[in-house]
Amino acid sequence: MADQQDINYPDVLGLVTKDTRHTIGPVQMALTTRPQAVKAGKPFEVILLIQNTIDAPVDVTLTLQLPDKDANGQKGRFLHGTDRLVVGLAAAEVGYALLPMSTLPDTAPSDKYTIGLDIAVKAIEKGDQVRRGNGSAFDPKSLPKDQRKHIAELANLTFSAKKRGFLRGNALETTVNIQPGKVGSPLQLKAGWHSLWTMETDSDTDLLLARYREVMQHRVVPALTRKGLFKPLHDKVTATFSKAGYPLMDIEAVCITKLMVLILEYAQSSRNAQAILEAGIYDIDAHLSGTSFDSGGERQYPHWFDKMLRALAHDERIAKVPVKGLVHFAFFELMYDAMMHGFALVGKSSGEDLGTPEEMQAYAENALAAIKDKQSLDFSTVYMPLVLGGVLAYDRVMMKDETLSEGLNELKYLLDDRAEERNESTEMIFVLAKRVIDQSLKKYGSLDNRL
Repeated sequence: MADQQDINYPDVLGLVTKDTRHTIGPVQMALTTRPQAVKAGKPFEVILLIQNTIDAPVDVTLTLQLPDKDANGQKGRFLHGTDRLVVGLAAAEVGYALLPMSTLPDTAPSDKYTIGLDIAVKAIEKGDQVRRGNGSAFDPKSLPKDQRKHIAELANLTFSAKKRGFLRGNALETTVNIQPGKVGSPLQLKAGWHSLWTMETDSDTDLLLARYREVMQHRVVPALTRKGLFKPLHDKVTATFSKAGYPLMDIEAVCITKLMVLILEYAQSSRNAQAILEAGIYDIDAHLSGTSFDSGGERQYPHWFDKMLRALAHDERIAKVPVKGLVHFAFFELMYDAMMHGFALVGKSSGEDLGTPEEMQAYAENALAAIKDKQSLDFSTVYMPLVLGGVLAYDRVMMKDETLSEGLNELKYLLDDRAEERNESTEMIFVLAKRVIDQSLKKYGSLDNRL
């Protein structure tokens, strides 16, 4: 576990409520209604914004407290669909509970009606504080579009942290302005919980790294060994391309697998035979020790590493089976990293200008989309840069009992076995592939043996 003094998660609630908050145990909260002025007979919402300050789940039980009478002394004018709601917050989660309400059309107008919520909080597990004080500054840009939209809408409301009476325990209240109305509307809103922020959905990887640094450093990364990775990744590569409609020859699957394994060996290059200077952002040991190079002041992480951190935030049991967890949850992110490194290897080997970083990123994203969505794949998409990158990484990831000569013999005839796919659209990749394969064979003195 990371030093908890290094962790201070963002203050989402403070941004929305302009620092209005009430604290009960490990959670902070603020209450409002939407809209805050509503015509009699029309539905409105009671909203409680809740922020969990610990890295453990918490249950919050809410019970509505409604006015007994309206301003004219008429009883039963306030209606509700659900008067009690139990919300289960994940570790450090932020969101809002919504309880729908309405009034009868003849409810007397007044801007002094108070709606109360009785609140009970129970921590399910013992957790560490991950929001110290009111938490760190928060920029919603790190969240998905839907969450940003909800946060912007809530920020336009006025929240209350006023306690409901001295002897009412943990109850908050807020006011609602009931204006004259005529025709009532059916109460169709549903009570429920709407998540705004979790460790898993925030794009700030640094937060997750602070939380799971020791887990990654001592349990996940050391388990990602060549011996343990090769077969499950090879099986997944073979099955994935078969399902996508482009069955691979075994040598092709081996090349792709070796490229993917190389990315993971870079993760701990200081502890294996891979060149640490070539590892770049894939050197996870450097990220975990805090010695990685931050380009332009912004730390960059491999896609597979970011995905594994989010998978851990979703279910920490993944740390017990890291290889299985990686193959299941981060396979395509690892393939993306392999593609980007494959571009670098092919470009360096061939001397060709393969495009700008943005163009290569777009290519890799489109190729992955085609593979995942089982769209039509062709020689160019599969070979560039995955197979060719794997050809160049071939001797870097040798398995026990594997001989380089056997692999080289298969590489000799690799393009011959795909000759029927050679056409005008794939010609350029065939030419590039021949150059890359020839260079690899020449490196080991095998080029002259080709037929």
